[in-house]
Amino acid sequence: HILANKKTFHIIGAGIAGLYVAKRIKEKYPSAKVVIYEAAQKAGGRCGSSFSSKLGCQTDNATHVILSVNKLARVLIGENEFIHKIRFWNMDSQHYQSVIKSLPEAQLAAFNTSNADWRIRLKLFEKVLLLPTLKAFYSQGKLYDTLCAPLLKYADDILFGYIWQGFEKENNLITKLIFNQQKIAITSNDTIISAVDSAAYEKVFAKKIFSYKAIANVFFRTSMPLTFPLSQKMLGICHGKSQWIFSGDNYTAVTISDARQKPDAREIWYEICRIRNYNSAFLPETDIRFYPTSTINQDAYNNRLRPRSAETALKNLFLCGDWTMKNHPCCIESALLSVERLIKCI
Repeated sequence: HILANKKTFHIIGAGIAGLYVAKRIKEKYPSAKVVIYEAAQKAGGRCGSSFSSKLGCQTDNATHVILSVNKLARVLIGENEFIHKIRFWNMDSQHYQSVIKSLPEAQLAAFNTSNADWRIRLKLFEKVLLLPTLKAFYSQGKLYDTLCAPLLKYADDILFGYIWQGFEKENNLITKLIFNQQKIAITSNDTIISAVDSAAYEKVFAKKIFSYKAIANVFFRTSMPLTFPLSQKMLGICHGKSQWIFSGDNYTAVTISDARQKPDAREIWYEICRIRNYNSAFLPETDIRFYPTSTINQDAYNNRLRPRSAETALKNLFLCGDWTMKNHPCCIESALLSVERLIKCI
């Protein structure tokens, strides 16, 4: 602990995993130096938020749902935020239906594929199905402020615009980190933590490892919260174009899992109007975001390729991030769990 307190931890990636590992390092080694390198100009990654010029308001990079069974995320978000019931709306019958009947849609939403590995399904459903009631939190444009910003204080320095391009090594130890802006010398007492997503990791190691499923998000500028049957704020959709619809203060957000192409905003808006039994005279201002490599395909083949531990063949390089957690769903909670696993190794 004395040596660790004097060392420098180099964290690559300022998403939720990178920021959370900074917190856990400082809690374990208060005097250690923590430096974070981030490719973008702002922290947060997929859990970040930004101003949408199309909508004229703050939006999250994507709408995230966190379940009340996610213990680590619940602590960071706050207990009082978990107030939303999970209901599924059948577009054919135009009525709500039971969660049991909606399991195919629930699986698609949770794993971004209808062909998820049974080990990953079991990891989630062994918790969820045992609960008589399940509440959720969903982000409404303030995810960065709620989840990421409070963690920034744990970094001694954050360098933005630093794209990880490679490294130099000797005797299975990284001696230099290569970024687009400069090379960073690594001493024998330093530790490197990769908190980048799987696509960025593949680029550094020049190896295509995983296949991916795209996710699409459609944001409609609605100025006020839309009302849905039974005053529901979030809806899982069965037999429709959407998978989830979220009513926010400034906009209504739609998530489409396993998206094959960029969605048609008019078709999605028509679906929203049908649910509300309301004929809209015009299409609101929209902002469509399509993420082709937002998450790995969580099938059995890809799951076998995911790391078994936070350790790597390089003695001073460790991994964290949701994709590094074999047999776990790719989500915020898994990213946090990967940090808890890593912190035991360093």
